[in-house]
Amino acid sequence: MAFDNKRPAGTEDLGLTREFGRTYVPLTSGPPRFAVLDERRSRTLTAWADTLVPGDEHWPAASAVGAPEYADATAAGSPVLRAALRRAVDALETVARRQGHDAPFAELDLDRRVTLLRQLETEHDQLFAFVLELVYEGYYRTGRVQDAVYERTGFRPEVPVVGMRLAPFDESRLARVRDLKPHWRSVDEELAR
Repeated sequence: MAFDNKRPAGTEDLGLTREFGRTYVPLTSGPPRFAVLDERRSRTLTAWADTLVPGDEHWPAASAVGAPEYADATAAGSPVLRAALRRAVDALETVARRQGHDAPFAELDLDRRVTLLRQLETEHDQLFAFVLELVYEGYYRTGRVQDAVYERTGFRPEVPVVGMRLAPFDESRLARVRDLKPHWRSVDEELAR
């Protein structure tokens, strides 16, 4: 599981476990923008997000709901996360060049991008998991995606947080239970014995 503290011996700890939950990014109504990544890196992250969540007729693509910008905004809240996000994007481009691709990751077709992301996950599992978590969090917290979840499954993601209205309870259903003898003894009766 991403960000657990059980790292195999000999693997690098990037310190993301301690930093990941320390930033909060509120939902914004303005246009999404990048604060940490430059234009080249933001194109790579956007293509990465759209490779993870490409979208179809039922689901919007990750970039269509601002998931890459959310990842960037979350990283902006911590120097450790900013460095990790830049490092993750640069590592992906390095993997692409090493595999013989002359074009940037964002210009490759979907099959090549999937192959490169699998290679990145093998070589840099923490960086890959970090971006995966940020993209998924940014994706599934948007209204458009939550509406799609409800339309496809009937599940409302906000219910565990805000609750839901229930029909009034019919107290006459308790009548039989109220008529039962108690299944307990009084402490006073026990002390009197």
